[in-house]
Amino acid sequence: MALNTTPGAADADSYFTLDEANAYFSSRGIATWTGSDTVKENAARRGTTYLDNQYRGRWVGMRSFEAQLLAWPRQDGTRGWGYPLLDLDGFDIPADSVPQQVKTAAMEAALLALTGVTMEPRLERGGQIKSIGKGVGPLRKDITYMDGAPAVDRFLAIEGLLRGLVNSMPGSTSGNVPLVRS
Repeated sequence: MALNTTPGAADADSYFTLDEANAYFSSRGIATWTGSDTVKENAARRGTTYLDNQYRGRWVGMRSFEAQLLAWPRQDGTRGWGYPLLDLDGFDIPADSVPQQVKTAAMEAALLALTGVTMEPRLERGGQIKSIGKGVGPLRKDITYMDGAPAVDRFLAIEGLLRGLVNSMPGSTSGNVPLVRS
């Protein structure tokens, strides 16, 4: 079934078209973006789903349309209803479109899915915890994972593309919040 990339559609399932992905990977000499259109479409859906799942609650702004299925397009909900978001350089992101950074990040996630990377693995904690420290005063609790491993895999190429469009990254212990002076 063909991808639906209509921004704001109630049945949209990808942030990018196959033509966009084919051109993107071809221009970078990435030969692992291969397979039938059906295989690539399924990877596109998994990449888009990954972004929406990992960044849910972290995206800046709010969805532009109540019925839209995907997280983008978005608009700025802090200045009132209907204002466009601003990118890191201060330019408007139209409330009826998906920024190129989001499309590119979804393409990168789709490539990972196509090449067999499990981006949302089941986290098994059984033998992964090396030690747990507890305390009472002043309150303290430490968990050390084997080899200092983070709780989730992080895909820095995707995180870098989304800088400025999310408030924090998956696996981070803190986020960014807007500072407003009164």
